[in-house]
Amino acid sequence: MTTNNSDRRSPGFWMNLFNSFRIAWRLIWDGRVPLSAKLVPILTILYVLSPIDILPDVFVGLGQLDDLAILLLGTQLFIAVSPKDIVERIRAEIEGRPPSGGWTVSGSQPHDADGDRSSASDEIIDG
Repeated sequence: MTTNNSDRRSPGFWMNLFNSFRIAWRLIWDGRVPLSAKLVPILTILYVLSPIDILPDVFVGLGQLDDLAILLLGTQLFIAVSPKDIVERIRAEIEGRPPSGGWTVSGSQPHDADGDRSSASDEIIDG
């Protein structure tokens, strides 16, 4: 049985929405994302904070609804214009799965040049 995540009553819908905001937040702080793509969330926030609205805030509920719609559209647009490989890697990390290219190991290896365990490993194991 498959779950339809487009139904607002589905927990998957709300989790995907929350994950979109998490992805966007991480993309904003990622140095590999170009500044031109980062203009989308900046302009989105400026619109939400500005007194100029498509629907004036005097209409209770409707005025805030256009701000919410712009925020959601801006988030999705920002994810869409960001580099796909970076988005996929962040999405995989958030979902707890390996990215399509697999996990990468960085840093020094705990083994010495001969392939034996380091002495620090032996001290920890032997006590």
